[in-house]
Amino acid sequence: MFIFLILSSLVSAYHPVLCLHGVTSDYRGCDTMGRVVTEQHPNTTFEALKFNGNVRSLKGLQKQLEALKPFVENIVSNNPVYKDGFHLVCHSQGALLCRCLTQYWTGHNIRRLVSLAGPQAGVYGVEFLTDNVPFTKNIPNIDEIVLDHIYDIFDLPAFQEYLSVADMWHDPYHMDDFLERNHFLPVMNNLVSHNDSQTFKMNFVSLDMAVFYTGDMGVGDLYDDGISPWQTGAWGFWDANSNMTNMTETKIWTEDTIGLRKLDEAGRLHVESVKGIRHNTWMLDESTIIEYVLPWLD
Repeated sequence: MFIFLILSSLVSAYHPVLCLHGVTSDYRGCDTMGRVVTEQHPNTTFEALKFNGNVRSLKGLQKQLEALKPFVENIVSNNPVYKDGFHLVCHSQGALLCRCLTQYWTGHNIRRLVSLAGPQAGVYGVEFLTDNVPFTKNIPNIDEIVLDHIYDIFDLPAFQEYLSVADMWHDPYHMDDFLERNHFLPVMNNLVSHNDSQTFKMNFVSLDMAVFYTGDMGVGDLYDDGISPWQTGAWGFWDANSNMTNMTETKIWTEDTIGLRKLDEAGRLHVESVKGIRHNTWMLDESTIIEYVLPWLD
């Protein structure tokens, strides 16, 4: 009987889960997620990452990524519960960072990545800007500046080093500037040549499963209260002619720059836009977590 109980517990065990919050939030942003996961999947090890919370989450994304790798390595290497791998459940900016971590970390033991409303293709929009960069609210004619000038400011080295929003900013009408001067997103999406491009792709496709969710707000509302356009959470974005492209129409897919298509062909990619789910609902609504997140956490 004792041996049977041990075997039963092993069979029913769930892999550990690490959770990363979004911009201007902190580890407490994962509280509801942690409660639901551990209630529905008893004995699951769930840890909300106490990493760059609140104002520190606005640091440049390259600096954050370089710090996130040893931070997570320290957690998983010092606890045997992680030896058979773990899942990442990450929200908003944290979802972008977690996806980049799966590329940046050679030899990682990440089994599944669950990205919730992450700006995977970048961000572009007035509402996003004024919500996340407070000083912009006081700029006269902000709409015109966003369309014509913000890209030139955000692509300055100082902004990219110290402001995460600048690293995510993807102006589709100034693509040459984006590709030449933004030193984070074009590199992580392998849209430019660099020495680590094949390594990034190889590391990403080593995932057992990559899951990308975003909330579908319809064509009349491109801001989900956190990212703009909401399509970026499912790898969609505008082209230079103001057309909204879906994932399979982008260079990232057609040239398979990071391995999305390879994962899809292997049955290890799930990308879905869910009608009506706003940005923070992914982390705060119990029924949403049960329906969309739990099924991926074995």
